Amino acid sequence: MPRLWALAVISHVESGDAGLVNRTYEGAVRSGHMDSVVLAYRAYRPILGILANNKSYRPRLKHLIEDARDYGLARSLQLGVSAPPDTAKLALTAREREVLDLVRRGLSNAEIGQALWIEESTAKVHVRHILRKLGVRTRTEAAVFAARLENGQL
Repeated sequence: MPRLWALAVISHVESGDAGLVNRTYEGAVRSGHMDSVVLAYRAYRPILGILANNKSYRPRLKHLIEDARDYGLARSLQLGVSAPPDTAKLALTAREREVLDLVRRGLSNAEIGQALWIEESTAKVHVRHILRKLGVRTRTEAAVFAARLENGQL
């Protein structure tokens, strides 16, 4: 399967044609080689967009992305996949958990930087990583997630 994915990528890069990408995906589904799909879209991100554009692929693709724990990619394609609370919490570093708590309290990046004795740009990077790992789009969504986690609602 990896060889077929490589040919599909080359075809897409050279001609913009998504036909071989779709046929290769269908072959992976028939043969049960779904790991090859994950390998392919991680290596060449446009594949995921091509596949997500086909409504009949979306349910299986959603489950595949959940199993692969590629929550950020799913979010970017609006597939309705977000990290489960336990997974998201474990995915965060100790520093990211500190930053998330400050985001939950409503602090700006500059204020987070001051509170933790780090640069504002470093706080911004931490926030970006937190959003990606939680599979959310905004600071508000992250704050709500953190509040629900703290209150034992997740």
